[in-house]
Amino acid sequence: MRIPRYVLAWLFVTALGVIVAWMVLEALGFSETARTVPLVIGIPTLVLIVIQIIRDGIGVVRSDPTVGAVSEIEQDRYARAAADQREAAATAVAREVAADRSTSMLGAMAWVGALALLIWLAGLLIAIPVFTAAFMKIFGRERWTTIAAFAVGTAVAVYAFFTLVLDVRLYSGLFGDAMPWL
Repeated sequence: MRIPRYVLAWLFVTALGVIVAWMVLEALGFSETARTVPLVIGIPTLVLIVIQIIRDGIGVVRSDPTVGAVSEIEQDRYARAAADQREAAATAVAREVAADRSTSMLGAMAWVGALALLIWLAGLLIAIPVFTAAFMKIFGRERWTTIAAFAVGTAVAVYAFFTLVLDVRLYSGLFGDAMPWL
């Protein structure tokens, strides 16, 4: 008997939730300084895990075929599109295949490497919005106004949270001496 994907997904998310909840509970026993980072990471992660469990549960109740079976659905979509010989369908398949290739493991590693290199050279406050903008333009195909809003919003949020709330000096990169205002 094969276990459905949505059951495996639910088990994984639940196990992850238990681990994160344990991390949060353990962090509560730390000193105030030591518990800041685990709580800042753990509490939002726990909230997102609970939201995901609820979303998956609602999808199963509604018999939503997208819950836990995305790859099977995408395989069916590719098979139907390949059977359709019209040019529009072939163009759509080509776009989806190109998007899948760019999000492959090597593509993901290249994006992470590019982000790390950008952080090393330009620092966090420049690298994060530049990376956000590039990623949204290439993968999201968003309008420039949306991209600019998210890039600026991300930079402001990172600066406000780490510098003003946590009082952490952000890494300014190799070019940090040339940009003392960062």
